[in-house]
Amino acid sequence: MGIFIIIVLAAVCSIIAGKAGKKGWSLLFGIGSILGFIWWLDSGPGHAFVDWLQDPSVDVPSVDINQ
Repeated sequence: MGIFIIIVLAAVCSIIAGKAGKKGWSLLFGIGSILGFIWWLDSGPGHAFVDWLQDPSVDVPSVDINQ
């Protein structure tokens, strides 16, 4: 979940840098967030989500929190 937050922050920084006229930084953060999102989809939680999108009858693994 932590990497997903970093990806979202990179996307937000890309938008802010683009609005500020810093096209190089905007491109850097944008490409980084896209590559990070692709990496997340290929990792464990993202792959489970993609499997579920392809076949909704597959159970999505859940994390039980011991209380």
